[in-house]
Amino acid sequence: MKPVDEILDEIEEYLDRSRTLPFSSKISVNKEDLLNWVNEIRLNLPNEILQAKRIVSDHDRIIKTAQNKAGEIEKIAHSQAEKLLMEHEIYRQAQSKGSEIVEEAKKMARDIRINARVYAEEIMSKLETVLKEAMISYQKQDRLVEDCFSQLISALYESKKNLNGEDAN
Repeated sequence: MKPVDEILDEIEEYLDRSRTLPFSSKISVNKEDLLNWVNEIRLNLPNEILQAKRIVSDHDRIIKTAQNKAGEIEKIAHSQAEKLLMEHEIYRQAQSKGSEIVEEAKKMARDIRINARVYAEEIMSKLETVLKEAMISYQKQDRLVEDCFSQLISALYESKKNLNGEDAN
């Protein structure tokens, strides 16, 4: 499948190559060609949306992994602190060391959460960009098709008007 922006470029080139109607700035286009491009765009848009959903899913997985890792680090730190406290002759050292380990674990957990949040924000920003680009692309395509049909209807109306004018003579 082609990316949506390539399809839009093809439509633009097609419109630029199309012949203009005599004494008019309107062009003649093949309806089937335009409908094929519209269908191609429709088929491609869901892939971009699925890609965005995968990005959100990855974000959730990364945050969960970071939270699990932080929990494991805290458990290890608490376990090590308890072992040190149980040893009677180095009680004060164990207490101090345990606190350091707990603080370090909390700091590491905070750092992991902050990094996960930053990463998630980056992913969400990229997702937002992809979705905005897809929306803009779709809107442009919609306007092009609408303009094309308007031009065709105007040309048909003019032709019909000219035909009726010839019958009156």
